[in-house]
Amino acid sequence: MIAHVPKKKPELPENIKRYLRLRERMKAKMPDFIRYDSHKVQRIGTSWRKPKGLHNKMRKRFAHKPPMVDIGYRVPRIVRGLHPSGFKEILVHNVNDLEKIDPKTEAARIAHTVGRHKRIQIERRALELGIRVLNPRYLRPHADNKVLFIAHAVHDLKWANPETDVIKPYEGLDQEEREAIIEEAKTLGYEVIEE
Repeated sequence: MIAHVPKKKPELPENIKRYLRLRERMKAKMPDFIRYDSHKVQRIGTSWRKPKGLHNKMRKRFAHKPPMVDIGYRVPRIVRGLHPSGFKEILVHNVNDLEKIDPKTEAARIAHTVGRHKRIQIERRALELGIRVLNPRYLRPHADNKVLFIAHAVHDLKWANPETDVIKPYEGLDQEEREAIIEEAKTLGYEVIEE
């Protein structure tokens, strides 16, 4: 069984916490802004476009038409752009970018262009510095000062640390790949979570 380790929370003043709760309530009431006539024509999709036609009923705000994007739906400026947890997101491309992050109020989001090996290095360094990674793929905190290493393939194990890591196969793998990872990890002397 995997021990639950709570995610790191930011240190925020009370007024920002209040505005985050307000933003949550506002977003719950916010309508889905859809493109005009997207339900009629499949090729145009639902992503928002401002209606500009001279006789367009949505632009004229007729009652039976979908709502338009409007400044009145905007969330408070103090919490605009913050992650739902309250952290300010900082995009990270390499290990050196982590040094500029304040772990009390900022969290790292690893860029999608970062490869597997460098991503593992960034996630490991972030754990050491106490920085929360908003999109972790390989490493997560585990009980007893250990690190949960999620192996997506057998060759991921070469970047694991036998002293601190507990191996767990990625849940999206088929049974054959999971068994190969478990077998390889046990032969290398890792502690393995098989569930």
